[in-house]
Amino acid sequence: MTLKIKKQIEEKILKNIFNFLKVKFVDLRGIDLEKIFFGEN
Repeated sequence: MTLKIKKQIEEKILKNIFNFLKVKFVDLRGIDLEKIFFGEN
């Protein structure tokens, strides 16, 4: 497996985990995690 493919897979997994957690936190607490992590952009 090349490093490029490995990196793409890792990024996809991380993105999926982040999206899952974001949905869970919004469901549980009504919080917009993007605003917490990245500000009001």
